[in-house]
Amino acid sequence: MAQKIILAVLLVVACAHGEYDIYEGCGTTKQCLGNPGDCVPDKDCVTMSSTYVKDGKVIFEMRSWKSAKYIAMGLSTDKEMGDDSVMECVKEGDEIKAYSSWTVVGANYASVREGIPQDIITLVDSKIIDGRIYCQVERVDTVKIKKTTFDLTKKPYYMMLASGDTLRENGVDYHNLAYVVTKKKINFKP
Repeated sequence: MAQKIILAVLLVVACAHGEYDIYEGCGTTKQCLGNPGDCVPDKDCVTMSSTYVKDGKVIFEMRSWKSAKYIAMGLSTDKEMGDDSVMECVKEGDEIKAYSSWTVVGANYASVREGIPQDIITLVDSKIIDGRIYCQVERVDTVKIKKTTFDLTKKPYYMMLASGDTLRENGVDYHNLAYVVTKKKINFKP
């Protein structure tokens, strides 16, 4: 009996800190992606994201590993990195800031913010929980970036979740902590 009470208290405390909320609705009201592999059903993802529609707007939630400096979600027309629209949540001191960026491939692989509209996302909520980044970002439905139109109301996209422990001067560095891509394209607004 005492063990059940302790477990219940731990779950309540964890939920109060946003620890398990990101999993709620996965597979029913949310599209979820986690790393490693099939961690979502067991709620033991090192890095995790969920996507859902609230009041007609697309919301992206992300949670990182403890040592991460950033967590990012890319939207792609294919399963390869490059020419992707990215939403970054970056730890800057004791704060989380959200940025839009674009992936560039080749010898100088980078995720760049320069020339990318920053008003296409809004940071709705953010926390640092036990060293982990948690953020909730709202994204506009349709935007043109670098001659590519992203329309979440009409086209499905692959979701790419990445996390790393280093930053560049004006962007995130290589995703050395986690990287995972959805197996198929996701429809964001049914």
